[in-house]
Amino acid sequence: MSNSDSWRDWQLANLKKQLEIASTVRMTHPDAYDAPCPSGMPMDPQSTQDIKKKRKQLAKSCVGCKQLETKDRVFKVCSKCQARFYCSKECQRNDWPEHKLTCSKFQRQKRLQKLATTLFVNFDLSAFLSFAVIYKLGLLNPPKRDREPFSILVHLAVEPVDILDFARIRGDLGPDEAAITGGRKQGMIQVTGILPCPEHLLPHETLAEFGRLKGSKSVEYASGNSGPVGALVFMLGDVTFELPSVIVAGILEMAREADPFTQIIGDTGRTRTLPITVETCIEYINTKIRADKDNRFLLRTEVTAVDEEFIRKAAKDVDPLAEDSIFLALAKQRMRNEYIYKILLGLTLVPIR
Repeated sequence: MSNSDSWRDWQLANLKKQLEIASTVRMTHPDAYDAPCPSGMPMDPQSTQDIKKKRKQLAKSCVGCKQLETKDRVFKVCSKCQARFYCSKECQRNDWPEHKLTCSKFQRQKRLQKLATTLFVNFDLSAFLSFAVIYKLGLLNPPKRDREPFSILVHLAVEPVDILDFARIRGDLGPDEAAITGGRKQGMIQVTGILPCPEHLLPHETLAEFGRLKGSKSVEYASGNSGPVGALVFMLGDVTFELPSVIVAGILEMAREADPFTQIIGDTGRTRTLPITVETCIEYINTKIRADKDNRFLLRTEVTAVDEEFIRKAAKDVDPLAEDSIFLALAKQRMRNEYIYKILLGLTLVPIR
């Protein structure tokens, strides 16, 4: 073996070691909800039973007339895709000419719907997603904004649980390692980023209906006075799924206090303080999901070929004219923001001792 081969092997072994250490990073926050469920809170985020229960209780909107489901009026669902809800047969018939063109997407739509609702009903994760929305849209300050329905696009991606598999898909570990990326991989949902929702993904009449959330099942657990209401539009690949949302007064107050995060670097004992921002809220959510080895959050899913292709494309230069350029740019920015990925970008590559 030549000296150059030995050096390359040492570099690869060192990179793998750093990635394994980086994958043990944790984040904590004074408002993190890690304790057993206190009185008045909606759920224990460690309980899969509570997650499943709350997921079933979420309010649904009729695709046709945009009305929200109530206790006394339970909606029907498309028997094929299980992803579009209707208050009546008339609304379903009127929607069919358009829906039949996309109903074949039912597997991807159903997957997104399950993952998005699971994330949404986890009080700890959704609280920090709400913080990110508040900071992104500036909902703390202008009183007028609190009276208008908001809409935010939450872009999601599925990544391998094993950071080495992620690096192999990107091609960071060389051609020999890239060749072993075949086979099924356990994946996890990750939040790529958030941005104001384009109107073509959430028509104005739907947003207006979501603005009338009082009394809907999705906000029954909200205690105290409600703040801004609107919609979260989750996107994964080429499918979207919207959920009505309310930001309660308690969440607004915690966001206003703006306590910082503490990031713990694996078992080294080293810590650093991070300000609470849109980016660090997203990193907190993603770090919590990655650390959930037992899948108590129910946010594990198999990595598909489409998921892998998005990872590969995000590793390359983004074509600004490409249809998904904005989401690829979000993925690139996220890698620059989050600690675990900086090693792959050569930002913290130092020998491990």
